[in-house]
Amino acid sequence: MVILVKQMKQKENIDSITLGRLALGSERALKQVIQQYNDDLLRYAFSLVKNRELAEEVVSDVFVNFWNQRTNVREILHLRRYLVTSVRNKALSEISRKKPLLDGDKVDEEYLKYSDFRSLEDDWISKELYHFIMRKIDDLPERCKEVLIMAKINGLKQKEIGDILSISPKTVENTLARALKKLHEMVEI
Repeated sequence: MVILVKQMKQKENIDSITLGRLALGSERALKQVIQQYNDDLLRYAFSLVKNRELAEEVVSDVFVNFWNQRTNVREILHLRRYLVTSVRNKALSEISRKKPLLDGDKVDEEYLKYSDFRSLEDDWISKELYHFIMRKIDDLPERCKEVLIMAKINGLKQKEIGDILSISPKTVENTLARALKKLHEMVEI
């Protein structure tokens, strides 16, 4: 435990030094940040937007904005948390902006594959149910929503979600349980 705490402190010191260099305009410091966090941020963005190109666009936009705001980076206390939050906000913004397109495409592709086996009425009911549940998921608190999407829609394990969000698997488990309970209460007839 003591070793883990020391490693975390050492990591924060390295991030602090890197942020200081970045604030002075060091492109090398930016490359170092990108190398260190890019893969995790891409996985996280993909878990939210479910589209590789859009995930890459989200992460790229976050790094461009991070560079453009470099004079203010010294105020950042936890670099990983800052970047994850930035990716989450950008991804959710992109989802909201492109939601009608994404929803329509996803539902149509998903259900048209099986249209031979269902009547038109069944398709309509399934699409309505899908949209109803997605609206209810959108009404959940942000953390509950993202954990639920990552676990149930994207199939990530609790440990993977915990690593991405920098929270313990137990917190993921509790958040998921809370999200499912709230979702059940919202859809209960």
